[in-house]
Amino acid sequence: MKNRIAEFRQKIGLSQTQLAKEAKITRPYLSDIERGIKSPTVDVAKRLCQVLGTNFEILFCCHDVNDSEQIKLI
Repeated sequence: MKNRIAEFRQKIGLSQTQLAKEAKITRPYLSDIERGIKSPTVDVAKRLCQVLGTNFEILFCCHDVNDSEQIKLI
């Protein structure tokens, strides 16, 4: 599953370790999700969205939305 987790994580200055801890998952699992090797569960996706301050559609679906449009969708 394609996603923008790494992009959002880096934008707010979190390491994989920090995001994984805040989302209550392991760093290797987060790495696999970021690389599209694994898909997150619904609960994990919700926690990632919450920590990253965005919604599911933007984080996992809308890869071509620019920053100003993202704000309108949230």
